[in-house]
Amino acid sequence: LIPAHLYLEGDNYNIRYGLPFQLCDIAAYFVVIACFTRKQWAYEISMYFGVLGAFNALLTPQFTQGMHWFFLLEFFFSHLLLFVGPLFLTFGDGMRLTKWSWLRNFGYLNLTAAIVFCINKLIGANYMFLVKAPTANSPFLFTKVWPWYIGGMEIATFIFIILIYLPFYLARKR
Repeated sequence: LIPAHLYLEGDNYNIRYGLPFQLCDIAAYFVVIACFTRKQWAYEISMYFGVLGAFNALLTPQFTQGMHWFFLLEFFFSHLLLFVGPLFLTFGDGMRLTKWSWLRNFGYLNLTAAIVFCINKLIGANYMFLVKAPTANSPFLFTKVWPWYIGGMEIATFIFIILIYLPFYLARKR
């Protein structure tokens, strides 16, 4: 019995928190597309966006929807699936990241961030934490002063993208 009414009733739903514009929400769409279609572009986006977003979210969780058991269960289960989908496609289906996928997806991520930033400004939201730093104590935030923390997030993101790509690069070299 899923208390879906929690998303819609009273003060629980707010457009500034309830739209699917966090990085992991966006990644979830690509994980589903990749798992059902086996399209290379969707696999690569799901690998970079999904693994990157889920790793950071699970390492430094920020429960924007509250601490109700349903939201906690949904948070951990959905973020775990962001790992499982791309890893299933990698190890179960033999899909691999292509040579320049790391650079292409770093660009896609920044384009996505630019679009989400505009949406944030329009509706007064903070999706992808582009307007205000997350409150979680993240080792990837060097400061919480806007816009400077975004530079730190960019550097950390670039490093993570390279780390995600590295095993595929090394395997290709062998």
